[in-house]
Amino acid sequence: MRRSYSNAPRWMEARFPSQCTRCKCSIKKGDRIFYYPASKAVYCAAEACGKECSRDFESHAFDEANNCSM
Repeated sequence: MRRSYSNAPRWMEARFPSQCTRCKCSIKKGDRIFYYPASKAVYCAAEACGKECSRDFESHAFDEANNCSM
């Protein structure tokens, strides 16, 4: 079971227009984004942006939950 943190990145709908941190494409209000609350970084839902960041985060979270036992 994975722990949940308030500053953990997550998928959500954009609340206002913005720009993808990685590819610089326009994000409209209501678009699906991957959001990092701690840094306020926003990634679009493209394969090379938000989906890749999401996979990376899930991978690190899994490793932390399963490989850090002492």
